[in-house]
Amino acid sequence: MTQHITHRSRPLLAIAATGAALVLLAGCSGGGSSDDDVTPASSFTLVAPTSGAGSTAQDLIAADYEAATGIHIDVTDVPADSYDSTVKTQLQGGSAADLITVTGGNLFPTSVGPLVDAGMLTPLEGDAYEASMTPQTQSLFEGADGTVYAQPTGTVVYGLITNDGTVTVTGRAFPADTSDLLASCAATNQAPAFNAVAGSTASSTAVVVAEVAANYVYAADPDWNQKRENGEVTFADSDGWKATFDALTEMVTANCFQPGAAGAGFTDLVGGLLGGATQTVALPSLLIAQLNAQAGATLPLSVQAWPATDDGDAKLIAQPGAGFGINAAADPSAQAAAQKFLDWLAEPENAAAFASYEGSIPVADLADAATIPTAYAAVATQLVAGDYTYLPSSDWTNPAVYSAMGDGLTAIMTGQGDTASALAAMDAAWDQ
Repeated sequence: MTQHITHRSRPLLAIAATGAALVLLAGCSGGGSSDDDVTPASSFTLVAPTSGAGSTAQDLIAADYEAATGIHIDVTDVPADSYDSTVKTQLQGGSAADLITVTGGNLFPTSVGPLVDAGMLTPLEGDAYEASMTPQTQSLFEGADGTVYAQPTGTVVYGLITNDGTVTVTGRAFPADTSDLLASCAATNQAPAFNAVAGSTASSTAVVVAEVAANYVYAADPDWNQKRENGEVTFADSDGWKATFDALTEMVTANCFQPGAAGAGFTDLVGGLLGGATQTVALPSLLIAQLNAQAGATLPLSVQAWPATDDGDAKLIAQPGAGFGINAAADPSAQAAAQKFLDWLAEPENAAAFASYEGSIPVADLADAATIPTAYAAVATQLVAGDYTYLPSSDWTNPAVYSAMGDGLTAIMTGQGDTASALAAMDAAWDQ
């Protein structure tokens, strides 16, 4: 039997985004074993993506695990821009790692949904993983039947990484709502710009659109994606999605984005933030550590939510940076060893260690604002209250929708598109 997984373009996460063509991932998987008599192996393998900047969090936690238990984890770090294709080839050839670094949801070929649909992950055993779950994001790591197939790591906020020093230079506070944002943009007139976006990369513009849509669409209707899946709504007939792109059009007109944003790349985006040319960038919060390392100093960086709508609607986006799933085709002894590692990783001190390596927030820390890092002070109340959702695209299964969302903003920036054309393109992509 041949299983198919659609290769989808990966959004901007811990590294610059990569474009990807649509390909098919085919492979046959074996069944996992829950036999209590299986003796865990003395070692197992793990595959993880890397940006090439030093050891990965997986490398570091594997060393910790071996020091604590004597069990060796053979970690293979694969460049992020070829991670999906490499894992695809390994799964096709039956040589995939015993434990696979995955993402939650359905969007990527290495996401939980496609892997579960293809029979390539085995359900997790026990309930240790519950310590790593939040109610807002648990569904991202479940199959359609509600069974948990992967264990998430720490929480990452998709907000605005903000250079507080640059904001101070403007003489204005961080904007409270859309009207305040537009007034601030008009006052500074791109010197410095409010937000830097890599307009040449749909995965950068798409994150900006997603953050605005969280306020205009998902704060009011958290089930909007399911309604779109059911055919009850479309992007073009949604008042919330219209308001999203109308607000973005106003931001373009008010010069909220940096000069040359439509043609900018990832390096321009980061350079503007570090150099003081822009106040914010829409990037996952785990990049703060990498940005400080690149600058060679601790910068005054904080995480802010996108300013609320004028009606006060605001919805923070936060979700696990990654997760781990056990290869259904792995030897039962290796599966058992991998499960023991996941049980160990769920223990508070070990989860905290991995989160520190990854740059995320341990789930246990979300219960108390006092334990959340100071860089997250502006969003700590929302995190503690569970007032957040995950990236809308995590539920989508067609990568073209995600690309159309980002391209819609770029087209508005260049004067070649508007709200209607952006939403029509998203609907057309959804219906492909």
